[in-house]
Amino acid sequence: MTTFYRLKENGTILDYTEFDVIYDEEGNATNIPAFIREQYIETERKIIKLVDGSFAFEDEVNLEEEARLQVEKEFNEAVQTKLQEVDTWTASKITGGFISGGVRYDSDMDTQTTMQGIALNVNTERFATDYPHGIPVRGYDEGATEKTIHYLTAEEVLMFCADLSEHIGRCKLDGWTMQQAVLEATSKEELDNIQLD
Repeated sequence: MTTFYRLKENGTILDYTEFDVIYDEEGNATNIPAFIREQYIETERKIIKLVDGSFAFEDEVNLEEEARLQVEKEFNEAVQTKLQEVDTWTASKITGGFISGGVRYDSDMDTQTTMQGIALNVNTERFATDYPHGIPVRGYDEGATEKTIHYLTAEEVLMFCADLSEHIGRCKLDGWTMQQAVLEATSKEELDNIQLD
């Protein structure tokens, strides 16, 4: 296999390609495209891609240092991936439902926004007029697999929002704890041991 490479203006390797060169009877390469012959330099030296994305002749590279940099890069990428997993996990926990008054309610963004808006009006005449029997909210009773409608009084709406806020706070705290564990990890194995339940 023969290597062909081009140089940048600063003398570093721009790119390279390799060919299994076929020669004719006169010793001329028959399978090298003209633009390669015109623009590239032929060499028998091995070229490798470095961790930073640049290219260099292998015999000019400190391979031990390059291997260390590769491990470091892979670890940093694994940390970023794990942090993204923690963010997704935390968001899922926040919107995955919560318990208030023994009933499991949804906690998606629509529910959060709607109930917080209603909570602002529970002490008004409008709330009493519009919801004389309480505001209807669907939730799962303990052990139930189907939602039923619960009519929440003004006090229960405030408790609902307090329980929802407490739920969100706990989820965020759990997320921050997981983030801290990820940032304190010193190896891929330690990252892999961080379990998101």
